[in-house]
Amino acid sequence: MPALRQREREGRGAPRRVQPPFDAEHEQLVRHLPIEGQEPSIAALQEAMVNVATAHIHDIHQSTCMPQTPRLFARMDCHGTAEDINTAVRAFAVAVSQQRQLVLLPPYPATAKLCELPDHMVLSATEPWHWLAGQKLPLSDVFVKSACQLHMESHQIDVLNALATAEVGELGRTLAQFHQADLANASHEYAGAWRIHISLSKHVPRIFQRQGLLWWFQVLTTYLVRFRGQVAAQMQGHPAMRKFVATTRLRRAKDLRRDHSGFRWWSWKFRCDRLPCDGIGDGWSPGTSFDAGIHIRVGDACGNHNSNPARYLLKVRRCHETANLTAALLRLQRVGIRNGSLFVATDSPAIISQLRSGAAAAFNVSFLDLNRSRYVTPDPTERLTGPDTRLHVFLEALMDLLLLSRAAVVVGSMISNFPRVALQLRVQPPALGQDQPRYIALDKRVWCTRTSCRDGPGPLEVQLASNQRELTRNG
Repeated sequence: MPALRQREREGRGAPRRVQPPFDAEHEQLVRHLPIEGQEPSIAALQEAMVNVATAHIHDIHQSTCMPQTPRLFARMDCHGTAEDINTAVRAFAVAVSQQRQLVLLPPYPATAKLCELPDHMVLSATEPWHWLAGQKLPLSDVFVKSACQLHMESHQIDVLNALATAEVGELGRTLAQFHQADLANASHEYAGAWRIHISLSKHVPRIFQRQGLLWWFQVLTTYLVRFRGQVAAQMQGHPAMRKFVATTRLRRAKDLRRDHSGFRWWSWKFRCDRLPCDGIGDGWSPGTSFDAGIHIRVGDACGNHNSNPARYLLKVRRCHETANLTAALLRLQRVGIRNGSLFVATDSPAIISQLRSGAAAAFNVSFLDLNRSRYVTPDPTERLTGPDTRLHVFLEALMDLLLLSRAAVVVGSMISNFPRVALQLRVQPPALGQDQPRYIALDKRVWCTRTSCRDGPGPLEVQLASNQRELTRNG
């Protein structure tokens, strides 16, 4: 035995493994060998990460609803389309972080009065969103309902109706009236703290935290917000959308040959045979794409109005920077985007006139051909009264959002929910190093998860230190 060990030490106990000489071509081949049928590319890894995150969300949102299933009851907002969508997504982020199923209800009665919605509008448990109420369009045409929301609509509609009319803090008392002790113990009320701070360490599963908060919100939004049914059909058939729908096949073929700086429309990709496993799939979206997109809002925020509140908005929203097409184009130039395809989403007839006059002649410019005169008003769009007018405004907002979301880089005011929702309606790999930015904030505010955005952060070293604290906070 000692002799055997001696021979092994001397190298005589077994044949030596001869290392082949370094072969760069061989190494390159190995790097591109498929693993389980998948090419080991950054795009494939990112898609796998998105699929894992989506599956995690789906397992929470669509697990079998039992009396003890944890739920988060949240109220829809009653403002502009993008702000309302973002409110629902923020509540969804909290629900997923607490492993609860989200149940959406109409605004608290007292809140609805403050919103000054049209007098004829009646919101309820089955029509909780003012943009869809009275339009014969179900909430499921925009939002993917949880298993518990569907269960309560089918089997506990009386409980759901009572919760819809309850005020803040009345969740437990209302459920007790229906002898729902298990449900009361398992449920929380999303009180809406509209300034709620959502952070990486608190609301993003640890395995996904290094992807960043924007990435996580993109995954959440592409899961929760999927356009289908009549809402999708009316957008597809809208006269202003037809040219984008008509070029879908051509654009998709073109996109396969272009990188678009990592732009992908990733969302639900799981298939059971040939059908989506969740029975829904991605939802509808136009197949076109753009190198850049600009959102410029004037309307009630930056219009030339005389009321004191409007003058306050002019200052808060920094309208001299954010409602200026030339400033937006200059920002694009600074990051090296001087030509290519450009989509402009705006409520301003003046901005469209500038585009028609060649203000962005270096780009191949696209925009929706709409009648924007209805937006030249100091009044918020949610106060519009006529059902037809409200439907047109709602669909136009969704179409602008969808097309803006197809831009590799989005330029806009980050205090506005509109460009932020557009950023969240797709999933992109997080930007690294000197990569082209995902968005350009016209108002110098960073992307945020709150209606109340803060100004941009301090020096880079302060940002990095803050990010590191967030990543290590979970231990």
